[in-house]
Amino acid sequence: MFVAIVSVVTAVAAVLLTAVSYIDEQVASLSSATQSESSVPPIAISDDILVIEDRPPGGVVAQSPAGPSILKTLDGAVNPSAPYASYLTSYLKHLDKYWSSEFQAAYGREFAPITNGVRYWRKGVEIAENVTCGYDVSEVVIQNAFYASCGDDRGLNDVIVYDDEQLFTEYNNDYGPLALGLVLAHEWGHAVQARTGEELTPLLAELQADCYAGAWLLDLRQDPLWDEVTGRGSYVPGAVESFVTEYGFWEASNVSSADDPQAHGSAFDRVGSLLDGMRNGAAKCRAYATTPPSVVMPASAYDVAYAGEEDAPAEEISRVLNDVMVPYWSLLASGQQMPNRSYESEVTSSCAFPAADYIFTYCSSQNQVVLDPDYESYFKEDETGDLGFLTMVALAWSDAYKTKTGALAHRACYVGSWVRSLYDGEEESVELSTGDVDEAARAMLWADERSAAATGTYATTHLEEFRKGFLESC
Repeated sequence: MFVAIVSVVTAVAAVLLTAVSYIDEQVASLSSATQSESSVPPIAISDDILVIEDRPPGGVVAQSPAGPSILKTLDGAVNPSAPYASYLTSYLKHLDKYWSSEFQAAYGREFAPITNGVRYWRKGVEIAENVTCGYDVSEVVIQNAFYASCGDDRGLNDVIVYDDEQLFTEYNNDYGPLALGLVLAHEWGHAVQARTGEELTPLLAELQADCYAGAWLLDLRQDPLWDEVTGRGSYVPGAVESFVTEYGFWEASNVSSADDPQAHGSAFDRVGSLLDGMRNGAAKCRAYATTPPSVVMPASAYDVAYAGEEDAPAEEISRVLNDVMVPYWSLLASGQQMPNRSYESEVTSSCAFPAADYIFTYCSSQNQVVLDPDYESYFKEDETGDLGFLTMVALAWSDAYKTKTGALAHRACYVGSWVRSLYDGEEESVELSTGDVDEAARAMLWADERSAAATGTYATTHLEEFRKGFLESC
């Protein structure tokens, strides 16, 4: 949802997108102020409602003796009548095993058990407020999962609670049971943070928890239980893959400061943190405390509307295609004759779309980027967004650039550099917001899904290369 500077900005649009997920083949290749004398003010970390009240410097460091298991009990952790009950039990046991080992190796001490364990909630299930640090669960857990902790210098009183009635039921139906494991792994990451005593901003705490969820998934993929606990066969193939790559679009909120308790990070940032964990394991996540990851914005995905609309009008898209994109790629190619834009009806059959659902392609024989003339309905009806659409089309110009110059980097990397040039204001007629960058990241997920359909192997190559081009260089 980019904004032409010549236009009047009349509204702010909040982008609230949900989900969390990742993939078999991809991972397989990765061989507060002042503490009183007797107590610390309560802390509640929640994913829909991130509330941190009077957080003391460094958080609360657990000193209670560790038991043989991080979980004291599985009582109340899983609804026995839920269709995914067996999967959740396996995930919890694996999380317990993973962090028992990982925490000991990293910090040289045992992980103190989560005092009140993991609890599921649905109507009719009572969870006492003393278990949840004084919070009324029914007011904060609906369509949510959260970690809450409170305690004193003798140790923590903490719990993980999730909505079994709506959130987990819907996620299981839409994406399969692995999605539920990732939700729990993120909350477990907050339990890890409460035991390390590291000082983290709310934003950094969320991104580190995303990273820890990715690290757990990496370990799970290497466990003999992988095929069993992922529930393969219980959902449409590809659903887990789709859910993992959608992870970063999970309940972003409208805040503008990294210190805001609601800050979760943009989709671009959250996906990056999940991939950090899946690529590098928990050691990379721990380093966030001293070497924070680069972020697009210290908040989450909100966007500026174009002239009161959610997306720029078609004529503005056309202007950017002709007056911004073509000159950029021509300059990058150092005088090479880069393609112009044509509609499919204007080119010969040799440049027709490879498949019926294509909306653009690069035709090298005629040196044309070919578009579907009905592209406006595509980005509006399919919720791709204006910059999401332009980013996908930029892949065709990147293909042309690589063909003309012999450039070796991945095509998505060059597209990331182009979007960064817009984000940095190098094109005076276009202004981007964080929500636009999230649209572009979604476009790269679309490209990865396209590649998966063609090759039968799923990866997040486009997304990762796009991030490289945006944050670093190609």
